[in-house]
Amino acid sequence: HPLGTLGEPESRADVVRSMVDTYVDGGWLDKCSWHASGYSRVMTGNPQIAVIADSWVKGLDDFDPDLAWEAMEKTSNEETEQDFDGLCGYFGLGTPPEYIEAGWVGDECDPTQAASMTLEIAYADHCMAEVAALTGRTEAEAIFREREASWANQWNPAYGFMQSRSRDGTWVEPFDPADDGDWNGFVESTSWIFSFFVPHDVPGLIGLYGGEAAFLARLDEYFDGGHHDVGNEPGFHVPWLYNYAGRPSSAQARVREVVEATFDATPGGLPGNDDSGAMSAWLVLAALGLYPVSPGDPEYQISTPLLRSATIHLHPGYCEGLTFTVETEGAAGDEYIQSATLDGVPLDRPYVTHDEVTAGGVLHLVLGPAPSDWGAANPST
Repeated sequence: HPLGTLGEPESRADVVRSMVDTYVDGGWLDKCSWHASGYSRVMTGNPQIAVIADSWVKGLDDFDPDLAWEAMEKTSNEETEQDFDGLCGYFGLGTPPEYIEAGWVGDECDPTQAASMTLEIAYADHCMAEVAALTGRTEAEAIFREREASWANQWNPAYGFMQSRSRDGTWVEPFDPADDGDWNGFVESTSWIFSFFVPHDVPGLIGLYGGEAAFLARLDEYFDGGHHDVGNEPGFHVPWLYNYAGRPSSAQARVREVVEATFDATPGGLPGNDDSGAMSAWLVLAALGLYPVSPGDPEYQISTPLLRSATIHLHPGYCEGLTFTVETEGAAGDEYIQSATLDGVPLDRPYVTHDEVTAGGVLHLVLGPAPSDWGAANPST
């Protein structure tokens, strides 16, 4: 979806209208767009809220705003009333009441994904707060600003990882952050991966890790220890987190490292399920060197493009006829950004905003063979 907001924005409102139509017909927003079993089936959190919010904050809002908000608000505050037999994330729609009341989803609700549900719902709450702010819903914004911080309830400082916890607040033991079993509390993933899933509050996450140095050390341990899984969505954003902690050069190196190690030009060249285009879109965004860590927040983290030059032709809905070009300057094999300009003006931060991209222009990146401190002093907040 975030790639679509750049490449074919005229279709985004159609997508949102389809989501809202599903809500009108069935009473809930989907968790899963392929209706293999109802419209939940293993997918977790409230992902359609992020899609709707990302369209909305980028001005792609040719849909019924009141009906869209109604759908988002119900999904955020209610849940289907039935006995899920310990699999509330697998079969449920909406938000478990215990998350709203206590600030986390108890392991008893769904031991296969309770902890990851908390983290994903907290991100959806942030998206709700952003839309509420945009549309003047001040009371709702205050509620969701408070709820978007619920991710921290899943953090166990004794281990320094996200961990599943019971409804009474106790931590579920035994605990192994590398456990990738079905009953570890993290859907299709591990605590290693989901411990970095706070896309809407990376500075807050860095604080819990103990500051930038500790956060960078954990990121290095994560990649060097083989914990990264680019084949599934929960870890898609992690390489760009270096940008937030003052070391963009590591983001540049890790993105290239992941692409070269896991993608190739063969029929089996994607490292995971394409999931309606998610894997392919990740590769396109990595090739552009522009990645939306937190859809719903209209900005893109910069890494070294995999192409010498690439041009986005801006479609109707923005400025038809204009283009945004990402281009690089440097010798063959140069991988690290030394300096940057945006339309000829020096850029000293490792991100650009959506408005800057859709205004058209040129992002010019000067590359060199060695890491530099470009962008380190001005991370996104």
